[in-house]
Amino acid sequence: MAQKHESLKVTFEFGSPVVVDSEYPIYLDALLAFAKAKDAEGKGAPNPWSEAQDLPLGKAGKGSNWVWKASVLLFTPGAPRELVNMQRKSDPDMFYRDHAAGLWGQNKSRVPTINTKSGQLRAYQFYVSTQWMLKAEAWYVGDEKLIEYLLSKISHIGKMGRNGWGQISNHEVSRSREAAELWKLRVLPADVKGLKGVSYVPTISPPRAPYWDKLARVEMFEPIMGSRT
Repeated sequence: MAQKHESLKVTFEFGSPVVVDSEYPIYLDALLAFAKAKDAEGKGAPNPWSEAQDLPLGKAGKGSNWVWKASVLLFTPGAPRELVNMQRKSDPDMFYRDHAAGLWGQNKSRVPTINTKSGQLRAYQFYVSTQWMLKAEAWYVGDEKLIEYLLSKISHIGKMGRNGWGQISNHEVSRSREAAELWKLRVLPADVKGLKGVSYVPTISPPRAPYWDKLARVEMFEPIMGSRT
């Protein structure tokens, strides 16, 4: 099916605070890739992530370092950050059941000793930085209907969505002339001109999702968000 690309903006609203302790920005194309992989998995695709490599977005750049025409998400805070006290409990009974079932890949006759005070199986306390957000915005160039379908598959943004953080209460897509340029608020390859009035600095980053993949890092140029004039 032929795609009709338009300059668009998406605005997310939240029903719970967002976890904001990540060092990585959140890219709209990464959310869409996740949604498409999840949708493909539900339809029984043998390799769901390969399906996510084909998004209804425009492309920019030459060679292997091209990028999707989709910006990072820009958040508008509604309250100061808050540290939430959390605990990860150790469950020795579960560990021993898994060992008896052979899931540890060890000799069942040799029962391991589990230390709940140290090591990778320990219980521990930690703090999570959260923040209420009024909204999050992103700009992109793509097919409105196909993108809307993928957006409908996204329920949370940020870490620990399984625990209810970053729950999306509403999203709205609107046409935006500015999106024809604002999608450049993201890492760009050297052959793509940056957004006017924004400074870019050299960095190393994957050009596309998954952005956490260190093996996919190449030289790119990252916008300094506070530098826009």
